[in-house]
Amino acid sequence: MDLRERQGGAPPIRHPWERARARALERLLSRASLPPGPSLLDVGCGDGWLLGRLGRHLGASTLVGVDPMMDEPTRASLASERPPILVKPSLEDLPDGSFDLALLLDVVEHVEDDLELLGRASTKVVPGGLVLLTAPAHQALFGEHDRQLLHLRRYSHKSLLGLADRAVLEVLEAGSLFASLLLPRAASLLVERLGALGAIHPVRTGVGAWRRGPLFTRTILVALDLDNRLLSALSRVGLQMPGLSVFALCRKL
Repeated sequence: MDLRERQGGAPPIRHPWERARARALERLLSRASLPPGPSLLDVGCGDGWLLGRLGRHLGASTLVGVDPMMDEPTRASLASERPPILVKPSLEDLPDGSFDLALLLDVVEHVEDDLELLGRASTKVVPGGLVLLTAPAHQALFGEHDRQLLHLRRYSHKSLLGLADRAVLEVLEAGSLFASLLLPRAASLLVERLGALGAIHPVRTGVGAWRRGPLFTRTILVALDLDNRLLSALSRVGLQMPGLSVFALCRKL
């Protein structure tokens, strides 16, 4: 979760979008060539929930996050988890070539120079290690929600793969997530642009504001998970379908 979307100090109720994305990334990384007990770096780790979940799934030996917005109580809480998550304010605080996998999950859209950030992150990965990128898709869908979260752009498959290529990364697998959310997103953007409801998608309506009951949450989670499983299956047979997010799993050359 982006720290801008946290609602107060209480532990958040995880949005089914977050949980469905976590499941999709777990499946993707399970197919990847990672050593036993890998070391993970999460650039822009937010509140650390996803890093912890992926670390447990992969049996990681080391979990390190980078997020300059994280407060000290949250940092201390993550350090006490099992496995512990060490959070640093900057990539410069970390040695080069010390991680098996770097995660840049919905982070490159936040910076002016996405290539520079990706390049700095990849220097922290061992030769032959992996880099996983995700980003919001389709610049035509850029709207108030993006501006509230300080996004500068959205990505197409071509632009995300081009970014990886310019960073001298070999793309191993790429695709989309959340095809079923494209139409609702386009509809809300149309309403926003028509001005019928004024400013749409303030941060308080983001994933940190989820307060639905367990049955409804479970139903949405199952639907989103099936959506992502179908997209993944189609992608692996060469059929790339559009989705609300794009991803690229890459190897450092």
